[in-house]
Amino acid sequence: MKQRLCIVTELVLLAAGISVAVLTWRTSDWQPLQLSALLFALTMVGHRMALTIRHQRLSAAFITEVLTMTLLGPGPAIVFGLVLEITEALRRRLSPVLALSNLYSSITFLAAGSVAFRAIMGDPHTLANLKAIQSVSFALAMFALFIVTNVLNFTLIAAHNSVFEGRSVLQRARDIFIPLLPGQIAAAALAAILGAAYTNLGFPVLLAMVVVLMIFQFLGVALLRSEDRADQLEARSLHLASLQLGVLTTLVETLALRDRTTASHAASVARYARELASELDRSEEEQDLVHTAGLLHDIGKFALPDRILRAEVLSDEDWALIRRHPQDGATLVGRLDGYGPVADAILYHHEHIDGSGYPAGLI
Repeated sequence: MKQRLCIVTELVLLAAGISVAVLTWRTSDWQPLQLSALLFALTMVGHRMALTIRHQRLSAAFITEVLTMTLLGPGPAIVFGLVLEITEALRRRLSPVLALSNLYSSITFLAAGSVAFRAIMGDPHTLANLKAIQSVSFALAMFALFIVTNVLNFTLIAAHNSVFEGRSVLQRARDIFIPLLPGQIAAAALAAILGAAYTNLGFPVLLAMVVVLMIFQFLGVALLRSEDRADQLEARSLHLASLQLGVLTTLVETLALRDRTTASHAASVARYARELASELDRSEEEQDLVHTAGLLHDIGKFALPDRILRAEVLSDEDWALIRRHPQDGATLVGRLDGYGPVADAILYHHEHIDGSGYPAGLI
């Protein structure tokens, strides 16, 4: 019942917003055409370059929407909003309920904000208001409009989510809106600066500033996405390393069930290897490497039969099998990503300084 009532309310507010565009429609609001074309293009491009942070989309389109509300008027602002939200709903294949949520909230704040701003500051297209739109109060009003409409937009979306997802508006404000508020205040100041640049210095200055800002936004988005991909890659690498180490640990523990002597020996070798590396002032990374190699150095014995592991007397054939365990262990460990140096240590752990060791007879 609550969800149906919510949908009906959203449809009513959407219809009211569209009615505002029809009732306040004036051809002069679209003048100059070059400004209308620029703001429409920025609205579409800015939204496509949006970032999603904790399920909240952030884009430069909101700055453009504020500029449209103040410099053009209700009609263009609502039309731009309709085109933007319908295009995004189709492109992202949103569900009807989610598409309606985005559409009604956008049209509601655009209609309310543009009508209220015009009622307070007057029509920016008339010569009688030329001094007013070039004043500091006009820029301050733009700043206030940005903050108020931003709060209204968030509240409308949060109210919808509260009904359909069960999360309270206050909780979403605490988790999402408040942490992002400093950035929104900076964006509001930027919108006011752009508006003042246009009303006082003209279209060419606004266009130049917008081009520079779009370049910086593109670079910022690319950097954030690159960092996000790097973080994801690092997380996957750590997860993979953890899984690999888990597999090796399981093999060592399985070997310990077959031969307790081999397991205790591996632990001792690992401990002494780390202490020796520390005594030689090796780095923490190298100490970890030799400790891991110590734990795994006899993992090649996993393939040996129990009769050899527990034998007191060994034949020549048995010794031939035993001498294979460094290479078998190195082959097993070397298949795991990042364990190449550990595999090398395992391969050569039975070499002797005089060349009498195996498998390579290194001197």
